[in-house]
Amino acid sequence: MRRLLSIVYGFFIRRRNRRFDAGEGVRRVSVPVISIGNLSVGGTGKTPLTALVTSIVQQMGLRVAIVSRGYGRSSKGVVVVSDGTTINTDVQNAGDEVWMLARSLSGCIVIASELRLSGAARAIREFGAQCVVLDDGFQHRQLHRDVDIVLVNRETFDRAQVLPEGLLREDISGLGRATIVCRPRDVRESEIRAYTDAAIFEMQTLVRDVVKLRDDEGVSQRGMAILVSGIAHPDRFVATAESLGFSIAEHIVYRDHHPYTTADVEEIVRKALKQQCSIVVCTEKDAVKLRAFLDRFNANSLLVCVVRIESRPVDSSFAPHLRELLRTKIAD
Repeated sequence: MRRLLSIVYGFFIRRRNRRFDAGEGVRRVSVPVISIGNLSVGGTGKTPLTALVTSIVQQMGLRVAIVSRGYGRSSKGVVVVSDGTTINTDVQNAGDEVWMLARSLSGCIVIASELRLSGAARAIREFGAQCVVLDDGFQHRQLHRDVDIVLVNRETFDRAQVLPEGLLREDISGLGRATIVCRPRDVRESEIRAYTDAAIFEMQTLVRDVVKLRDDEGVSQRGMAILVSGIAHPDRFVATAESLGFSIAEHIVYRDHHPYTTADVEEIVRKALKQQCSIVVCTEKDAVKLRAFLDRFNANSLLVCVVRIESRPVDSSFAPHLRELLRTKIAD
């Protein structure tokens, strides 16, 4: 049954892509658009790469807007999360990753919108955006993009069938639309080159720092800890926490984009006390939601440590290559 469903799903996705390839239903805006996305479901590091790309474009002196769907948000339609100066809404209305980007990227306009075209148009019209970065935008083709950056991982090739038999949102041949492909070390360039002539760069996801939830100050304290995560690949977070010197007494796993409640926090506190742990370790994506419950952690003398990560190219030519692509588009 899964195979049959994949065949049907793949047929409709291919037909949809053919229409977009022919220009049907594609709209342009007046500034360059960079899309960051992937082929597979689940996390491949899009958010830290979005932050990196945005910083590179900002260094060119351009006013940048990030437009994202805002997964897990309670709101609908276009929400101005940040106007580049002030964060105008809370994490529930923005979505965890979008609010995290707004909080960490100074001077960047951040908009949540299911329709990327509507979000981009508002960023340009109201806030003077000179470049739009689409977070998770590869399959949202109604908005023309000038640069398509696609992340791949090992599962992109090991489970290279479309949903539900595999993990792909579309055929792997979709890599042919990419301008830049970013790969981890365990994916060979030759595997990618079979599908695209795009520039290929190896990327690393590294720990930037570990900070206290209560004040964002660096923390060097290590020891027995409760690990909390609501992300796509929680097993990777375990390995990261252990590499930082934490001993994991228990890992409490929630679904990706989980909206934390008082009951969840009580569960975390209860398990930490039961395990005689004074440290709780979480991801930055979870931290933006757990911050609302900081008083409860403080009342139980629990130190909440936030692991912040970043995306970094192995090859130093990544940033110059992207800037040159943008200069070409701006000149056009």
